[in-house]
Amino acid sequence: MEIRTFEREDAGEVVSLWNASLKADKADSPWYLEGMLLSEDRLGGIVSSPNFDPAGAYVARDGSQIVGFGRGVVKKAASYEGEDLKGLPGYLEGLVVNPAFRGRGIGAHLLQRIESYVRASGKDTITMTRYRSAVAGVFVLPDTPEYRFLLNRGYQVSSREMRLRLTFERFSLSGEIAETRARLSREGIEIRYYEDRHRDSFSRLMEGHFQGWWHYSYKPNLESASPRPVLIAVNQDRVVGFIGFVAVDRNRRAGFSPGVDPEYRKRSIGKALVHLWAEAVKQLGAEESFISVGVNNLPAKSIYLNMGYKSVGEFCPVLTKKL
Repeated sequence: MEIRTFEREDAGEVVSLWNASLKADKADSPWYLEGMLLSEDRLGGIVSSPNFDPAGAYVARDGSQIVGFGRGVVKKAASYEGEDLKGLPGYLEGLVVNPAFRGRGIGAHLLQRIESYVRASGKDTITMTRYRSAVAGVFVLPDTPEYRFLLNRGYQVSSREMRLRLTFERFSLSGEIAETRARLSREGIEIRYYEDRHRDSFSRLMEGHFQGWWHYSYKPNLESASPRPVLIAVNQDRVVGFIGFVAVDRNRRAGFSPGVDPEYRKRSIGKALVHLWAEAVKQLGAEESFISVGVNNLPAKSIYLNMGYKSVGEFCPVLTKKL
């Protein structure tokens, strides 16, 4: 058994290994497979990232066959001006072993190499995350062999989330939401589409309470040539809530990220925004929506489940280990 650093010529074998292994392991979780399967184009994009370093990616070879692959990344290129790269952890962005070769310590050896690379790069923490990883985030399902593998090697789970799906043909805007919107209007809170005149107030809200979404999603969107629409809640000239984007992708899907100013919560602003967003994207031709919500986020879960979202499974978005 040989373990060496990844080479570009390995790409085709790595994609085949990754996809075949995931399909064998996760045949009953198509929503997971859809997000995690690789193509040579997708792997090519990963390898071309300024944050990818072949010194942190490894393959395990048995004779002429690649039977294992793992990738660690330390972020070197900032996603936005002022990002604190030194404060970020290193990232575990994938680890797979051919099912026929498991139980031989291959996965443990690959993980050890990745952790050593991250440690040698000056990081004392390594994270596997679905959100805002250095190149391409990955995540695991709870109570699976890979989940137990990581926990047995010191990784800790910080949260658990549900993956939810809504079929828009079953959604309709209720009279309750119309009444809520009317009540909010009487209280001085209007729900409308974002315009440039809201920029200063919106940026203050986002910088103050939703920095991740602001720097990685909303700010780049607003600065693009054709920004996607955003619904906002406004109290006089103050933006106190938002949901975006009011857009449909080529698969006729839509998703959102919402937020409400802490001072204005528990007034059903978030509930109104989510329902009005759903009505808007349905009119644009959306057929389904996939979103995620924390298992313990009872207020948000209640809103989503009551409007027709159904759980398709649970996952662990973040696992972290001190090195």
